[in-house]
Amino acid sequence: MGWTVTTRSGSGGIVGKIIMTGFGLFFAVIGSQFVKQEWQSLKETKAMQQWVPMNCTIETCTVEDAGEDFRLDLTYRYTVNEQQYIADRYGKQRHLVRESISEIKAVEKKLPPGKTINGYHNPDNPSEAILDLPTIGSARSTLGMTFVFPTVGILFATIPWLRKNKKTETKTNPAAPKAFLVAFGAIFAIVGSLIVSSPIVSAIV
Repeated sequence: MGWTVTTRSGSGGIVGKIIMTGFGLFFAVIGSQFVKQEWQSLKETKAMQQWVPMNCTIETCTVEDAGEDFRLDLTYRYTVNEQQYIADRYGKQRHLVRESISEIKAVEKKLPPGKTINGYHNPDNPSEAILDLPTIGSARSTLGMTFVFPTVGILFATIPWLRKNKKTETKTNPAAPKAFLVAFGAIFAIVGSLIVSSPIVSAIV
């Protein structure tokens, strides 16, 4: 069964344009927040490249059930300028999180208490340390992906106003509603995945 789309000039067309513009601006604002967040994350990753390598000794290492995922909780000690510190941060995020229990268990086996491994500490604040140093390449890739959202939002907001206004235009296009729903769903799925994996949400978990 086909869909019949009728476009008319007047208040109906204006209302439709306003709705699409509002929808687009919403995504543009949300997208800009992601860009800002990932830009700050990239700056932090670049700064971490200057952190100083040191030896760390694992104190504790356990796997915790974090609901839908599994989290690695660990503590390790290290010495800087003859002063000893205790830290619990694994990588860019505080905890290493995996969906598979087997994956996280494999990491746990590699970090038994008493084992000495490489780590990094902030030379400006030796109490701040990390085991897995993030790479600039992955941070840049994530930043590049976030530009999709404000771009899509701007397109949704501007395209309706660029179309020529015709008094009456009726046509049948069975694929148009499905294509819109697929695009709409895909955008929400990507936004949702970024929200779940964002540093803010990870910190709360």
